[in-house]
Amino acid sequence: MTLRDIHTLLPHQPPMVLLDAVTAYGEDWIECTVTPVRDGLFARDGVVPNLVALEYMAQAIGALAGIRNLRKGGAPRVGYLIGARYLTLHANELHVGETLTVRARSVWQEARAGQFECHVLRGSTPVADGSLTVYEPPLEELS
Repeated sequence: MTLRDIHTLLPHQPPMVLLDAVTAYGEDWIECTVTPVRDGLFARDGVVPNLVALEYMAQAIGALAGIRNLRKGGAPRVGYLIGARYLTLHANELHVGETLTVRARSVWQEARAGQFECHVLRGSTPVADGSLTVYEPPLEELS
């Protein structure tokens, strides 16, 4: 697996894979990039709604979970966003063609739930910040 193989880390299918690449990661953190495209799922007239930043954050968390699962010999799995606290959308809109950095860092994890501090940046300028709580169900719950 290379850092750029984002499609191998998420259980999503196009066009729902929104991130472009993993640029760096560690045991409890990940950094990804995304450059919205004109014909992207949420793009209209060169603009992407700022709330899509929440999905960018959730997919970064999913990519980190995918890395962890692949290391254990498993595969990417479905996870659920169950809450977003302290969500701040600093930008009114996102723009097609601009490269954004998405960062997520584990704050706590217990069994199958966890909380992540997340940031979306345009260069060094914050676009969105929030604390996301996620849940990865056991395989038997998914069948």
